[in-house]
Amino acid sequence: MLKKFIIMLLITSESYAMENEEMDMMDEMPYSELDKYSEHTVNEGSEHLNVSKSPQLDSQITVKILDNDQIYYRSQIKEDRADDFAHITYMQRSELALLRKMENSKLKLQLHDEDKINELQNEVANLKEDRGNDRESIKSLLSKLQNKEEKSEQLKLELQNRQNEFNYQITKLQNEAAILQNSKNDGQKNIDKL
Repeated sequence: MLKKFIIMLLITSESYAMENEEMDMMDEMPYSELDKYSEHTVNEGSEHLNVSKSPQLDSQITVKILDNDQIYYRSQIKEDRADDFAHITYMQRSELALLRKMENSKLKLQLHDEDKINELQNEVANLKEDRGNDRESIKSLLSKLQNKEEKSEQLKLELQNRQNEFNYQITKLQNEAAILQNSKNDGQKNIDKL
């Protein structure tokens, strides 16, 4: 068991040593060698990362992101042509935090907008309900007015009937008075003859 553990430690340290050696080789590489990189731009959202690609070195592609001067390795990727290249995007923690803040802000705005929309919908519903109540009130008032108009017409008819009855009674009394006057005149004539 101890032997296995020691062997694993040796393999791990060898691996780290090889990686450090490759890093040293890259650091010691003259600028003219770095100029051989084929440079292009990787677009990630609104960010632009300048990326360079070197020829194949020990079955590894060395990719250097110039903006932050960090070197990444992708193992076992064979370069058949210049366009066959795996795009590597790098985002710092501050950018991730900024994205989280933006998402939170969007979520808050969305929730605020939803609250506003719900509030406006409630106001519209209340206005519709009030309008419905107003319509019912108007219908009720119109109905009452119509009833009052009908009652007014009935009262007018009753008043006209009473007026006609009164006129009839007056005419009747006038006729009776005329008859009495005629009788009186006849009686006076008879008295004068005697």
